[in-house]
Amino acid sequence: MLQVPVVFRQGNVVVRIYPPPREHHPPHVHVCFVGIGEVVIELGTAVAGLRIHRDYGVPARMVLAAYHIVADHQELFQHEWEKLHGTPPTD
Repeated sequence: MLQVPVVFRQGNVVVRIYPPPREHHPPHVHVCFVGIGEVVIELGTAVAGLRIHRDYGVPARMVLAAYHIVADHQELFQHEWEKLHGTPPTD
């Protein structure tokens, strides 16, 4: 069974980063609203900011809340991504 690390938890929000080989670049997190749905957000770089990749059944206000959670903890999430996947390839 695949172990999916929870890298952040706040109320009914859980942020996960799936390990390889399931996941892939670019670095991103899954912000899960328990019992509601999830939002996938790509982590930003020095050149580009965060990007909402996809949402699954989450109301717009919760998508915005997910974005703010990731923005507020981006350094932590980037560090955790790199622990699992290594540093992202450069273009």
